[in-house]
Amino acid sequence: MLRDILEDARDSLVIEIDRILIDDPEANLSREAEDLVHQIADDSVPIYYVDIVECARNDINLATTVPELGPAFNNESTACNIIAANIYEELVSHLHGVLDECIDKQEEKLNE
Repeated sequence: MLRDILEDARDSLVIEIDRILIDDPEANLSREAEDLVHQIADDSVPIYYVDIVECARNDINLATTVPELGPAFNNESTACNIIAANIYEELVSHLHGVLDECIDKQEEKLNE
């Protein structure tokens, strides 16, 4: 389940980056896409408990790691809020990797 969430988020980010580059092929993606990374990550975190728990069943680290940002949603330290925060952090990390790949591709095109 988490793998699907990460892939869907990746696809969303790539689509948005493509839109940015259509408008401005020399856009500074590091600056322009940073908010997108967090927006897409936030939108991609499951909101239903069953989905959140399913992610933790597939990756126990989501349930056993203390999130850097603290618990998600209403900041209460419930199991699901902690897992959701870890999903968010995993998404942000993944999307930053995707953003770095897009920046590298953009630089290659600009240097051709």
